[in-house]
Amino acid sequence: MYVSEQENQMTFSDQFFHPDDDPIPDDHPYLILINELPWNELLTKFEEFFSQDKGRPSIPVKHMIFLLLIKHKEGYSDRELAERIGVDMALQKALGISFRTAREYIHHTSFTKFRNKIGEEGARLIEEAVLKFVKKKRRRKQEKFS
Repeated sequence: MYVSEQENQMTFSDQFFHPDDDPIPDDHPYLILINELPWNELLTKFEEFFSQDKGRPSIPVKHMIFLLLIKHKEGYSDRELAERIGVDMALQKALGISFRTAREYIHHTSFTKFRNKIGEEGARLIEEAVLKFVKKKRRRKQEKFS
């Protein structure tokens, strides 16, 4: 079943840190990516890959896309990424999940299943969204120095 984003869960920071003591800065690359990628457009396009009312709820599609991007960026295997979620506070904060949830958040085979479900078309949509994101960041950098 299609779940675009998680709802009504305490944030990572709410559970562990006073806002002034949060060790993960808002400008961490993972937080920038999860907050600034053009999600609305991308998630709308991904609805066609999933049933709206059949099956058990999936890991939010936004999280799956984000995790695949992190996997690619960091060079992790599926297994390494699944394990990394349980120990990487920046990943947990970006996903908005608690430490307790993170330890068993996803099984490494879920990535293969997701890639198979979205196929080449889904991969192309992700790539297009990332290219838009990168162009937008470059434009902002150029405007800063102009």
